[in-house]
Parts: sequence; structure tokens; C-alpha cells
Amino acid sequence: MASPRLRPSATRIAIPMAGLALLAAALTASSTVAHARSVTYRANPTNPLVGVQWGVYKGGQDGAYPAFESSSGTERALLAKVALQPRARWYGSWIPTRDIRAKVHSEIAAEQADARNPNVMVPMALFRQFPGHERDKGIPWSAADQQNYRDWYNAVARGIGKAHALIILEPDLPVALKGWRPDIRLRLVNYAARTLAALPNTVIYIDGGASDWLKPYQQAALLKAAGVAHVRGFALDGTHYTPTSDNIRDGRAVVAALARHGIPGKHFVIDTSDNGAGFTFGEYYAKHPNGFFANAEPCQTKAEHRCVTLGIPPTTQVAEPAWHFSARVDDIAKRWVDAFVWYNRPWLTNATWPFDLRRTLQVARTTPFQ
Repeated sequence: MASPRLRPSATRIAIPMAGLALLAAALTASSTVAHARSVTYRANPTNPLVGVQWGVYKGGQDGAYPAFESSSGTERALLAKVALQPRARWYGSWIPTRDIRAKVHSEIAAEQADARNPNVMVPMALFRQFPGHERDKGIPWSAADQQNYRDWYNAVARGIGKAHALIILEPDLPVALKGWRPDIRLRLVNYAARTLAALPNTVIYIDGGASDWLKPYQQAALLKAAGVAHVRGFALDGTHYTPTSDNIRDGRAVVAALARHGIPGKHFVIDTSDNGAGFTFGEYYAKHPNGFFANAEPCQTKAEHRCVTLGIPPTTQVAEPAWHFSARVDDIAKRWVDAFVWYNRPWLTNATWPFDLRRTLQVARTTPFQ
């Protein structure tokens, strides 16, 4: 995926405002308070994401909250399914090094103020590794480029400071394996991981791809080089749409592979923003031979398969009966999965930019969850 600017209406039905207020209040509670009520699974007693309030991004970058604020009726109720959930705010090379510290600091402060909680856990995704992804992956990085990368993360760290942050580090990181000097690129990610891990209140997961991308042994090697030993664990499925149960099984295999590398006990999170009717890379192109995976078609009905719709809402309750996992998958989730998180953005064109109101309403209307 590229930076937000590098990639390329529903009928309204009036409903009583009192009922709408109740709906919004309920959704707000589910997105920010449910984490405080969520249980600590006995198999995963150290989960740092349990029992804390997660922030809800209300800025304009992903378009969801401004659209929600200006909407009404049925459209507002549908937009609430996105706008009132904890969503990772994206930061990347489109924000210059000179500006990133102030940008991070101000937006964390905004979520803290909105939550009326200085300890709110702020979700963020840091995309500095690949400013143009496919466009620049083969271009060598000069010594100055590499230093700028380190300087950018030093500034991010100063912007975060003592704030509580849930960080997805370098989504789409497997792209590094096909680019210029993977060893240097992963060494830089390792620097970022160590720099952010030194902060007092960060919880960091390095992106490891998806179950339909790399094999677990490849994911483990990638993550080891990228510094997973220094952080809580890894993240899966941020730029794919694979079913959550597939990623739970894949994540367990990655945990085992990391243990064989001498890095035991790692945990993981899974992006569930877009896989409510999940599918693999191969299944997508079998259905859409001339399609574009990054902007996969949204579901048209709740019964349709292999299409994009909102998945399980962000939560640490990863083994609920409502998710319909097998007993084996539940057992894995309870032990190794810290949370389901939203760090992709299927309500945007190509999941990057710009905001697409019609697409947003469609993925909200067809979700089997919420």
C-alpha cells in the first residue's frame, strides 16, 4: 500500500433523534469502554491491551468521523459503525521529519482530551519504511536516506513520550523482501522497534504479513531481523482480507517458528477491519481475474462471500462465541492473540485515500458483526 495520496449515496430514512443518541452512545461505549470490561484470559495473563480505554480517532485523515458528524438518519447509524471504533491513525513519510514530532504529539493530546483520560491507549500505524511501496522498492537508500529514517523515528518517539500507544510498526513489511537490500531495510526497522520499545508506555507489534502471503518460517525470519525480540509481538492481515481464523492458526505457527529462532513467548494482533467475508489473494483473483486487490469490491449483500465488509470490531475478547471459531482456534486465540484491531481502512479508495462515502456505507451495511 502507498501513502494516502499516492494511490489512486444511500437513501436516508429519518429516525427519532432520541433513538439515534442512544445508538451513538452505545457504539461509543462499545468502542472505548468494552476494553476495560474485557476479561484477561488465564492463558494470556500479561496482555497489556486488557483493562485500558482505547482512543477513537476523530480527525480528518481517514474521513470517517467528519462524515459521521455531518450525517443523519440511517446514514449516520451506518457511519457510526466505523467512526466510533478505535482505528489506527496512519503516520508515514508524507509527514516530513521536521513535522512528525508535533503531529504525533498533538493528535495524541486530542485523543486524550476527547477521552478525558491522559492514559487512553492511542492506536497508530507507522508506515515510514515504504513511502511509495511498489514505486520505490527497488531504489537504493543512500546513507542520508537511512539517517533520515532513524531521525524520523527518533522524532516519533519524542512525540509519543510517556503517552500510552498501541503501535503497528511498518504495515506491509514483507514488501521489504523483494526490494533493495532487505538486510538494510530490516535493520532500520529493528532500530525503530528498539527506539519505540524504550518508551515507558508503548505496546508494539511489527507487521508480519498475512496467512496467504508468506509461510510461517519466512514470517519468523522477517520478524527476527526486524527486531521482534524487543517488542510485544507481531501483527497480521493489515493489507489482506484473509479470514480471522486463518490468521489465528498462522500466527500460532509464527509464534512456534520464532521460538525455534530463540525468541519465545511472542503474541500477536490481527486486523479485522475488512475481512467480515474474508478471502485469500488467490480466491480474489479467481473471482475477479481483472480486479485490483488493494481496492477489492465491497459486499453487495450480507450473504455474499469473498468480498470486503467490516469484520470483528476492535476488541480483546478474541474467543467470544459470536465469532464462531472452532474450539481449537478459540484455544489458540485465548493464549496468543492480544486483540483484534483495525489498522487497515476499507472505507477509503485503495484503503489509502480518499474517503469513499458510498463504499463506507456498503461495508457497514453488509457486515455480519456489530
